[in-house]
Amino acid sequence: MTNEPSNRNGQPPEGATRHRSLTQRQRRVGVEAIKGIIATAVPAYQLGQLEIFEPDDEAYIRHEVERLKELGRREGPGWEGYGRLQHAILEWQAVLPDNPRNAGMYYVRHPISIKQDKAGFEFYMNMKKNAVSSKNEEQAWFAVLMLKGTPEAVSNFVMECLFLLRRSDGDVDRLVRLKNVVGEVSNGANHQGSDVLRGDSFAAPEKFRGENFGYNGHGCFGGGIVDLSRRSQ
Repeated sequence: MTNEPSNRNGQPPEGATRHRSLTQRQRRVGVEAIKGIIATAVPAYQLGQLEIFEPDDEAYIRHEVERLKELGRREGPGWEGYGRLQHAILEWQAVLPDNPRNAGMYYVRHPISIKQDKAGFEFYMNMKKNAVSSKNEEQAWFAVLMLKGTPEAVSNFVMECLFLLRRSDGDVDRLVRLKNVVGEVSNGANHQGSDVLRGDSFAAPEKFRGENFGYNGHGCFGGGIVDLSRRSQ
């Protein structure tokens, strides 16, 4: 069965589009396919696009900093790990916002290896071994924390991905909004100062660093391809 416009002679006008109705079976298959897509769709905010802090991550870091401080108070300046602990506190505090209304920073952690820092690696491995033997859970926790590496900031902003935008060629752009450590927000041409981040800029650090997002150059990213890839996961 077809539904189409016709002229006086009962013929479709020149250039008219033919619209063919679906059979009941075709309609049923199509509806079920769309339902399946909707059921498995994931909102952009759940994809973890470019997020360094998960919802409770900032609170977690602040808790860990307090835990480090408490360990320092308990062990005292005479403890062999005291100086390293104080340094760790400063490193973790550096990625948090000084003002809770401002953003923190993206960071990376590089585990300590025996090749990179033999003295530090052996120090924390011995601390962990001795702490486990003496059932000192806090020292063992500190040793493991340090072996995983302290944070190294690679930006002065955080980015919020609002929407994924699929182009006709199949590539995906992202509508993003930035906020830096002094409270400045991107001033792009789209909703709430957001701007479009093209797929190639999302994948390449040198292009990502070239984006300004209506931001007047007040955002900087110092990471490499590996660091940007981690932010993209």
